[in-house]
Amino acid sequence: MFGEFAPTPQDVYFRVLGIPCRIHPSFWIIAALFAFPRGGHLPGSIVVGLLLSRMTCLFVSILVHELGHALLIDRVGFPTSITLHACGGYAVYQPTRSVRPSVSMAISFAGPLAGFILYGIVCGIEYLLLRNDVFLRIPRASAYILLDAIGQLKYINLYWGLINLLPVFPLDGGQITRTWMGARWGIDGVRQSLVISMIVAGAAALWFYQENGHQMLDFPVLLFGMLCYQSFQAYQEVRRY
Repeated sequence: MFGEFAPTPQDVYFRVLGIPCRIHPSFWIIAALFAFPRGGHLPGSIVVGLLLSRMTCLFVSILVHELGHALLIDRVGFPTSITLHACGGYAVYQPTRSVRPSVSMAISFAGPLAGFILYGIVCGIEYLLLRNDVFLRIPRASAYILLDAIGQLKYINLYWGLINLLPVFPLDGGQITRTWMGARWGIDGVRQSLVISMIVAGAAALWFYQENGHQMLDFPVLLFGMLCYQSFQAYQEVRRY
């Protein structure tokens, strides 16, 4: 999404469903910053439990999202791999033949779709746990961490999955919009998709700025501000072309 991250000696390598995966060390640093519990006066054991649980939720959610892309890419017949990094993750592939726009759009949508499926699974597990009074039968600290983990998984996979479908490049929604408009109107369609991307990203940054107490350094504000600028740069390049 934000460029490739070069391999380092500290990278972790593994496979999931036959897909090669790599974790860049920057992923753990940013995940810890986002996962660290803020506010309140919690015991140290709960703070550590929440930190590890939230980092795990972030790891699982991003991996499932990228697996959605990668599994469809593999199904189409292209070799692929996944990298998790400070800005999230990406599934890369090198097409060995032309790819129809419909296939390209399906690949882009497969990531959020995988997250929505995980959201549904988590909701089902939460229902079963509540129905069987599991939270009342386990220690209070464990119940607190488990409830927080369920909330984190639901929030990441639904809320950020929907945000990722906004027509903002290079989010998945922006990729879909750009592919569709480019296939329909050629270079003019690509240029128009980047104009849409700039407008939506700027509006999103402004909305988050107002909703989050006018904090310029708030993550969504910075994210969509950067995406708006990236879309402007891409628009300038397409316009010169």
